[in-house]
Amino acid sequence: IKGGNITATGGKYGAGIGGGNAINGGNGGDVNGLVINGGTITATGGEGAAGIGGGEESEVSGLEIEELFYNTLNITAIGGEKGAGIGSGNADISSIDISLFYGTINAQGGKNGAGIGSGNGIFGRINIIGAGKIKATGLKSGCGIGSSGGEDGGTITITGIRDTQDLHIDANAWWEV
Repeated sequence: IKGGNITATGGKYGAGIGGGNAINGGNGGDVNGLVINGGTITATGGEGAAGIGGGEESEVSGLEIEELFYNTLNITAIGGEKGAGIGSGNADISSIDISLFYGTINAQGGKNGAGIGSGNGIFGRINIIGAGKIKATGLKSGCGIGSSGGEDGGTITITGIRDTQDLHIDANAWWEV
């Protein structure tokens, strides 16, 4: 995705943008090499799915959000139950790379989903670099940025860029009754 105004809502077990149902070997799809470079994007995942990333039990690798210098990037991503806002849906994820210049990301996981990271699973690596604003909220057992569902996490690297606007990150985890 390189620009424009996009609103995407996943059906049952499907990501707003990304993979579909992979339950019991379903062919709705693993996600490898999903790249977003710009635009105003609102993505909502269905049950067990991420807003942006994997559908229910989809294997996710190579999820990249890179705001190009000449593009504007504003993302709102909301995961369904057991889905991350940005990441996996009721499954593990190997890598997420986010690079911002001036953009904003608001990512909210569903119950047992991280804001950015895994939906009820393990993550391998999350890299965030640049300047801009990120708000990441996990619900129930989900981290703001990281793993969820009581699973182990991997490496999180966050790096601001000097001589430009600051990188602001607000990451929260909320226990929902």
